[in-house]
Amino acid sequence: MNSLAEDIKQQVESEISSCRNCKKCLLACPLPESKGIDIFHLNREILSERPTHAMLDFAFLCYSCGACNDSCSEHLRRDLHMAYLRSKGRLPKGFTNLLHWRGRSLGPIDKVLYSLKRIKDRPVDSIAGHLDKTEFKDTDLLFYFACYAYSPSNIPEKTLGIADHLGLDYDVIAGYSHCCGWPHFLAGDFDRAEPLFIDLFNTITNTTAKTVVTGCAECYKALKFIRDRYAGSFKVLTTTEWITAHQKKLKLTKSTEPITFHDSCQLSRLEDKADVPRALVKKMASLVEMEANRRETRCCGGMRAGHEPERLNILRQNRLTEAKSTGAKMMVTECITCYEKYHPHAKDIKVRDLSELVYDRLKK
Repeated sequence: MNSLAEDIKQQVESEISSCRNCKKCLLACPLPESKGIDIFHLNREILSERPTHAMLDFAFLCYSCGACNDSCSEHLRRDLHMAYLRSKGRLPKGFTNLLHWRGRSLGPIDKVLYSLKRIKDRPVDSIAGHLDKTEFKDTDLLFYFACYAYSPSNIPEKTLGIADHLGLDYDVIAGYSHCCGWPHFLAGDFDRAEPLFIDLFNTITNTTAKTVVTGCAECYKALKFIRDRYAGSFKVLTTTEWITAHQKKLKLTKSTEPITFHDSCQLSRLEDKADVPRALVKKMASLVEMEANRRETRCCGGMRAGHEPERLNILRQNRLTEAKSTGAKMMVTECITCYEKYHPHAKDIKVRDLSELVYDRLKK
């Protein structure tokens, strides 16, 4: 098998040769800078060994939202092209925190910093007991929390609460040492992403799990990619899909409260899963749609990390304003990344994860 970097290089070079230069991808891009870029120039820079600073700057502004993919008549992975372009530049400082402390092969400084994080940001006991463990019990079901085990939300805890309510047997993969590597992949750091992919694949395949459930859209994409690349046999589900499979047993209660739903780019646009969460929301509330919904959703900018935070804050505030304009008092997400990016900015509207809503609506 070729290295990940070599496979990406070959795929991008092949796809660029198939590009019809129609510029639909740039017209669909939410970045205003895209409208001033020539598609011939962009393609040439992607293939160049030394792209210009201006084009690298544009690449690091990319949200990896996939709007470009959705618009391409040739079905090219334009978001992958941008990741490949980023691989040729130096990561801006804003990306650094997103990629720190991941995996098991850490240097002495990162080991100390991660140990401090484990103490400072220790999650609740039901999650903390699973952090960075390497031995798992025999069970068909694994919950994959990894990095978001440290989420300031209580989403992992409530997800397990639903499983306990159903009386299911399960185990949990949690902690930075089990990072899925997708942030590194999207940042173009393929050499760091690949060992994380392999390590996670080995961790899962060394268990008896048949199904892996995650509440992070990026983790979902990573788990599917890892399974397919290394010929795994496990099934990957979003938390919403897993809950939907058990909804008859949950006996969810419904209110007349209007709720709006924010679509994750990775799930609604790139995986075409917009109907699944909506059906679940409608079991519990009255759904009112934002103007930009389903495949036309607006990105939370989570995979751009902290690069140019002022622009990202405006992006998120605008989305929350759009949510409030529906008349809803709550915006529900199904991705922990989206939740964490919107929640700190929410003032006149609540932001909640769908698993939290389900947990709270269970008929006791």
